[in-house]
Amino acid sequence: MIYRNRIFWGLLILIIGVLLLLANLEIIDYSARRMISHIWPAALIILGLYLLTLYFRGHGHCGNIVINVSSDGISRMGSKFDRTFGDTRIEAKDMEIDGLSSSMVFGDTRIDLTGGRLKPGVNRVTVSSVFGDIKVLVPPGVEAAASASNTFGDIDVLGKSAEGIGNSLHSQTAGYDSASIKIDIAVRTTFGDIRVTREQ
Repeated sequence: MIYRNRIFWGLLILIIGVLLLLANLEIIDYSARRMISHIWPAALIILGLYLLTLYFRGHGHCGNIVINVSSDGISRMGSKFDRTFGDTRIEAKDMEIDGLSSSMVFGDTRIDLTGGRLKPGVNRVTVSSVFGDIKVLVPPGVEAAASASNTFGDIDVLGKSAEGIGNSLHSQTAGYDSASIKIDIAVRTTFGDIRVTREQ
C-alpha cells in the first residue's frame, strides 16, 4: 500500500508538471496558464522524479537515517528531529517520550515508541510530513489517543480508518480516559498514508 501510493503520487505530480510546462510553452492550450508561474511546472517535474527515484531504489536506500537513542547515548526530554530529504526511523528505546517531535519534508517517517520512558499523565508526540508516509508504533499495554489528518492518502489509526482526499480522524484505546500514564499522538501529512498501531 505505501509503495503503491508513493508511485501513484509521483506519477500524478510528474504528469501535472509536464502538462503545465507544455501549457507555459504554448504547445497545448490551457487558459489558466497566465496565473501559474513558469517555475511551478519544473518544480513539480523534479518533485515527481524524486518520488519515483525513492520508489525504484527501494525502502531505506535513499538517505535513510536510523536514530537509536539507546545506542547513541542520547536521552533528553523534548527531542525534536527535523529533516528535509530521506526516510527517518526513530527507535525511542530509553528516550523520554513526552515532547518527541519529528518533522519531514520528503520521505517516510517510522517511530517506534516501544521501550521509551513515560512520565505520569499525558505524554505528547507530534509527527508531521509534507510528502511521505508516517507510521507510529505504540508500546503494548500503553493507552493511547491519536489525531491524524492528511490531504491525499489513507489513514489507519488505532482501529479506525479513512481513505481518499481530505481525511481527519481521531481514535483512542479503550482505557485511555482512565489511564494514569498515556500517550497522545498528533500526526499530519499532505501527501501520504498515516498508520498508528499499538503493538500486541
